[in-house]
Amino acid sequence: MERAPTPALRRLAAARGVQTSYRDVHGRVRRASSAALLAVLRSLGVAVDSQEQAPAAIARLEEAAWGRLVEPVVLAPGGRLASLALRVPAATRRVRVLVEEENGARREWAPAVAGAPVAGARRARGRETVRVRAPLAATLPLGRHHVVVEAGRRRAEATLLAAPPRAPAPLRRDWGLFAPLYALRSKGGFGHGDLSDLAALARFVRSRGGGLVATLPLLAAFLDEPFDPSPYSPVSRRAWNELYLAVESLPEAAAPEVRDLLASGVVVRARETLRAAPLVEYRLAAAIRRKLLAALSQALDRAGGARALALDRFLADRPAVLRYARWRAAAERRRAPGAAAPDVAEAAAVRAFAYAQWCVHLQLSDLAREARGGGAGLYLDFPLGAHPDGFDVQEERDVFARDASVGAPPDSAFPQGQDWGFPPLEPDAARADGHRHLAECLRHHLEHATVLRVDHVMGLHRLFWIPRGFDKADGVYVRGYPEEAYAVASSEASRTGTVLAGEDLGTVPAEVRTSLARHGWLSTYVVEYAVGDRARDALPPVPASSVACVETHDMAPFAGWWRETDIPERVRLGLLAPERAAEESRFRKRARRALVAFLRKKRRLRGRPTPDRVLRALHAHLAASPAASVLVNLEDLWGETDPQNVPGTWRERPNWRRPLAHGIEDLDAVPGLPIALEEVDAGRRDPPADRVRVPRRRERVP
Repeated sequence: MERAPTPALRRLAAARGVQTSYRDVHGRVRRASSAALLAVLRSLGVAVDSQEQAPAAIARLEEAAWGRLVEPVVLAPGGRLASLALRVPAATRRVRVLVEEENGARREWAPAVAGAPVAGARRARGRETVRVRAPLAATLPLGRHHVVVEAGRRRAEATLLAAPPRAPAPLRRDWGLFAPLYALRSKGGFGHGDLSDLAALARFVRSRGGGLVATLPLLAAFLDEPFDPSPYSPVSRRAWNELYLAVESLPEAAAPEVRDLLASGVVVRARETLRAAPLVEYRLAAAIRRKLLAALSQALDRAGGARALALDRFLADRPAVLRYARWRAAAERRRAPGAAAPDVAEAAAVRAFAYAQWCVHLQLSDLAREARGGGAGLYLDFPLGAHPDGFDVQEERDVFARDASVGAPPDSAFPQGQDWGFPPLEPDAARADGHRHLAECLRHHLEHATVLRVDHVMGLHRLFWIPRGFDKADGVYVRGYPEEAYAVASSEASRTGTVLAGEDLGTVPAEVRTSLARHGWLSTYVVEYAVGDRARDALPPVPASSVACVETHDMAPFAGWWRETDIPERVRLGLLAPERAAEESRFRKRARRALVAFLRKKRRLRGRPTPDRVLRALHAHLAASPAASVLVNLEDLWGETDPQNVPGTWRERPNWRRPLAHGIEDLDAVPGLPIALEEVDAGRRDPPADRVRVPRRRERVP
């Protein structure tokens, strides 16, 4: 029988931010095993193989901590830095502080520390070190700065984050449409959506009075081998998916050789196959896209001129793009070696992948510019992690814990827990680099987004780590540095004026929602998640600081939820035991009755409660609420029942591949769709029916 964790092991875990217990969705305390704690600590770089080694490991951590002159990250909220926490030799009288601002300006202080109150002391090897605060009273411009501290012969460097106290404020009472970009189809397309389709959808939204077009992550993914089209397992959070590039809108598409390729039998037949396919055929689409990108980039280089120079400047300013292109080209060479000389073929591939990143950037910039001019802005999605075999994890090996994966503990929906398959960022390694990787990934999205949704925002606070070889139910929570993460995100968002929204569904500690409110982020309100089975309060109030919607991409569309088509499907897939399915069905029936009574009381619903009438009543209820933004799932407007994704499945069903039932050109002709959006728009323009700041949340256990 395994021994319980010793007090020393628990202290060691706490010192590295590893929680020895947590409270699950049912309110029960779950305690981590000693084996899981030891495995996670090893993933964090702690040399410890047994509980008996914990005291020595603690001593090493304490020695390292006292040896740090300054912490790796220094926060200056609002740009104000009253003092600087330091660990200095007891005899130190004065220190030197140099700050190099991100604009290149340099500033220097020499504060006295002799006589300052001592917050702690440690004697080792005949030397005494004390914790003190050096007074600075400095005011710095907002941004990311570099700081150097010198105390006698000791010298240390740190990242100084001068962040705004709150993220940019949202637009008042906005609304928008949600649709996955891969699922959009147009008459002239390749069987999947691209950025010209997203632009068309944005124009449609704007014509109806809306201000946002929302979609899933648009990042590069493995579309052939290894095949993983999930938007939430990208190969990089710093590279766009070239599948979404509107190739025929590019100037290079007018070149004779590109026109010939587009008219060739290979491309024409592939396009017809892709359009006729019932699902998005990513492998074929990616193969055709590679051919087109090669021809387009070669046409650019042959033409030269201003555009070729602009691409070169783009790559000089963004070296990570060129590194990504080289990684992709090398991966292509390993996957399918060609007849051409490797150096020639690979150089051409590097140029093609770099060209694709530049073109997607330009097309997204055009969409963002349209939004600033009165069009519909982009509501982009920032995933939690990256594919373990992808560019980010391979390039940034030092900041990822590669012996663990991220997941979620058991809950009512997933009684066995979840393993999402990608490695977590190692908190101390990320911190040692000033959270540079997170800043780069966020910056990649923020320059184009009007609103950025941060998936699983609890991850800024803590993540559920599953050590390699352990069952997904036996993971443990590892804490990060949330205030520093919020500072990074708010600082980057302030550069572009992007509103930040956190996905805070599930078993979320109260501190997460408190932090979202304090930092000016929006939370998430989802009807299918929030609904209860009591008529008087079937839905909790919608808070003003939220993005409100009926369901998410991981839930059944409303018609499917109403008709319960998702329940037998989850049983078939082994995600729900038959007895729990019966409980869920009973709850669903009570919830439907309660929802109808609630909407009738609010005078939103009249007549027979058909799914389409209830949906329109829900949209009216959300539109009349004080929510900052309301998102309408486009597929709900024609009664789709099949979800885009069922969490916990992969090859068992075609996740992330189902196209929309109606093309973009046909939306005005969908029965009831135009009037439904007119009602949402009218509801958003009227004064809110009520004002609520903090939602009353409940955890439902079927």
